[in-house]
Amino acid sequence: MSTQSTSVNFHHRKSNRWEYTTPATLSDSERELLLHHVSMRSLRDYTLIRFTLATGMRNSEVLGLNVDHVKPYGAITKILKVPAGVAKGGRPRDIPLRWKIRVMLEQYIDADIKILDIPGYENPLFRAKFNNNRLGPRDFQDIMRKYSLAALGRPCHPHMLRHTFATKLLQQSNLRIVQQILGHASIQNTQIYTHPSSTDIAEAIDKMNL
Repeated sequence: MSTQSTSVNFHHRKSNRWEYTTPATLSDSERELLLHHVSMRSLRDYTLIRFTLATGMRNSEVLGLNVDHVKPYGAITKILKVPAGVAKGGRPRDIPLRWKIRVMLEQYIDADIKILDIPGYENPLFRAKFNNNRLGPRDFQDIMRKYSLAALGRPCHPHMLRHTFATKLLQQSNLRIVQQILGHASIQNTQIYTHPSSTDIAEAIDKMNL
């Protein structure tokens, strides 16, 4: 009797651990639906969501960026240097920006931001439309919730963009690269992305052809 009970609890614990360590991500089709929906409605919100999806940055880090972080010398940088004052834990890091993202940022800044040429003035990259103040984490959450509900029929959190980026990057690289780009202090934090989904497992079994 006790042996059977132990077995059940063991599987129950394993199930909980599996659910806890598998980060929620957007599928390829969900990502395309979301981006298409946002692109038809707001240049700022489209740039915000796609930029986060393309860099894997945290909510607070993206919103902490100023225009001169992405355009330091009059042109969009190929390597985004996330400064210690913006990066979580004060750990600066470099993130390469693909050319499509650089073009998007250039178009967004030219069309949607009036840069104030005042020495020492902070020019938030992502700001409120009516008062020019820097967007906050709750603003980003509300933006994601609004568009994901409309496009996907379910609410999504900005951190899902980071999870999606990390999962896709790991498919093309290795844990060390993902750790460096995400800014994880420990590789143990990065290992959550190595947990396969049920779909991954099913596809692997199918490929065995036994």
